[in-house]
Amino acid sequence: MINSTEEKLTCSGFSTSVDEPLSGTAPLWRWCVCIEVPLPWNTDVLKSKFFQENALTEELENYSKNIPGLRIQALFSDRNKPQNNIRVLSSKYQNQELVKAEYIFPYPDFKESIRTLINNENIESIEKYKHTKNVRDYLVCTHGNRDMCCGYWGYQLYKQLDTNYSNESIRFWRTSHLGGHRFAPTILSIDDARYWGRLKADDFDRIINKKLQASDISDIYRGKATCESIEEQLVEKELFKIFKWDLENQQFNMSLANNDQSSSQYIVQINDPQIKSKAEDNYLITIEQGKSILRHGCISEPTLRAEKISKVSAFSTIN
Repeated sequence: MINSTEEKLTCSGFSTSVDEPLSGTAPLWRWCVCIEVPLPWNTDVLKSKFFQENALTEELENYSKNIPGLRIQALFSDRNKPQNNIRVLSSKYQNQELVKAEYIFPYPDFKESIRTLINNENIESIEKYKHTKNVRDYLVCTHGNRDMCCGYWGYQLYKQLDTNYSNESIRFWRTSHLGGHRFAPTILSIDDARYWGRLKADDFDRIINKKLQASDISDIYRGKATCESIEEQLVEKELFKIFKWDLENQQFNMSLANNDQSSSQYIVQINDPQIKSKAEDNYLITIEQGKSILRHGCISEPTLRAEKISKVSAFSTIN
């Protein structure tokens, strides 16, 4: 119970106390470029010493601003510290699938190589730095200079996961602000663009072994970054509850059936007959708009404000 707006609370604690839903809170992107960057990181990670020394701050800011759907993350690992090399992970959504690539650039070639990668020009010149590795990468937000919840809860989770689950096929990275620090600890699975929040170490076993129940997905899944909109992200989560990872290789179409000031109805059709349902099944999904919920921030000066959210209020099968 909150007795006063002056009461000091963490953003994640407050979000949990008001039962803020996680659905539709994942940042939307089409291309995530993750760069191994030494600590410490500034509040704005692109203004960190590493980028300043390489005269890349302004250039990367311009890329982020002018290339639609591009997101840049910093990476750091307590066990895989770079030795005169800079590792870069690229996860790009193209032709209806995520294409992941890993590069290890020699430090002297890094600046020109990252330009080449992002500009997608003369790309063959950096192919020699590409590494093919059958590994899943998980990014845990530990950006304490951005938010204390991620700095504390995120780092605790990172250490637990890195200690208990790291192996030749699974890696964990500390990462810069993922968005949604109020859901700390928050994780991005870069291989499938899925965001998770309020995660406990015990939850992770069910994620990697794909044993999640619908209730688990409701509680800890935020959404998929490569959706076209928040509305699509809300729908994708409902389908994910039903089909789990069988949904990964499918496509679904949304068409607006009805719209008013308070809600929208969508007809959703699964396209691939391999999905584990009747091929003729469609879904009618209602997204309610305009409900307000209190949010609290713990970045620099804490704030308490009301913001509107959207949620799925009805879901049914239609033939």
